[in-house]
Amino acid sequence: MVSNTLKSKFDIKALELNSLLEITQAINNNLPEESLYKIYNFTLRASLNIKKLALYVLDEAWECKVNFGTRQNYHLLSLPEDMLHMRKITPVGILDNSTPFNEFSTIIPVAHKDRILAFVFVDENRIDSGGEEIETNTNFIQALSNIILVAIENKKLARRQLEQEALKKEIEIAKEVQTFLFPKVLPSSRELSVSASYLPHHQVGGDYYDFIVINEKLSLFCIADVSGKGVPAAILMSNFQATLRILARKTTSIDEIIHDLNYQILQNANGENFITAFIGIYDKEAKTLTYVNAGHNPPLMMQNGEMRMLEKGTTILGS
Repeated sequence: MVSNTLKSKFDIKALELNSLLEITQAINNNLPEESLYKIYNFTLRASLNIKKLALYVLDEAWECKVNFGTRQNYHLLSLPEDMLHMRKITPVGILDNSTPFNEFSTIIPVAHKDRILAFVFVDENRIDSGGEEIETNTNFIQALSNIILVAIENKKLARRQLEQEALKKEIEIAKEVQTFLFPKVLPSSRELSVSASYLPHHQVGGDYYDFIVINEKLSLFCIADVSGKGVPAAILMSNFQATLRILARKTTSIDEIIHDLNYQILQNANGENFITAFIGIYDKEAKTLTYVNAGHNPPLMMQNGEMRMLEKGTTILGS
């Protein structure tokens, strides 16, 4: 005849095995993180009869993800610094008596490849329906927590990889758009010679330059920079280029060009982005330069051996 103690141990092992199978099945079904935490909660409470628990997980910071059966709401409490060095299952009693974690009996660290993923706080003092003390298998809780948290870590890693791929694709698109914006041919003659070099600090910058022949004697050139980055910034700059080229065919008034550019940027960016720009119109017959600096770093002009900054103008465009 099997003793009650042996039968009880057998039943506990059966429950633990079923719990592992349920968790493994949930992971294989690729359930979201929130669902995995709910299954973890249910498994410990219903299947293993854990009465009191708090699970702290290292995400961006230490955060309580699962909490039940406690007087304190541990979702609102930070993890004490002196616990972060723990690497073994440890009694809470070694901590300061004033700690709010003293309603637990044991701290269970959960690690993967020498990296701490979480801390589980449990109360091992449990009594069954017959009034007998039940021994909590802290090693099993540690193993079960490890399985589910490693699965969640893998999900985070996969999500970060997808985000990086999406960002890489966005950068490639933005870079291609930006390349199309730059003029392919610049004038090079005795009367007027223009050259340009662009070295972005990052893969894609918000920088833009252009040269537009208005008529036989007038040419417009522009240097600009859009706030932000990626595809949205590239799209805004392409709108800026299109508007500038239309306006250059419509008028030679630099005041009118700046006014209309500002209006269009306000419409397109909804006040979320802005553009700094320097726009100049050069008259090669009169050898004069009319310009406006709209919040851009002032270019330098060399004339008769003297250097001066071209900084007069207005504020940024789109404000």
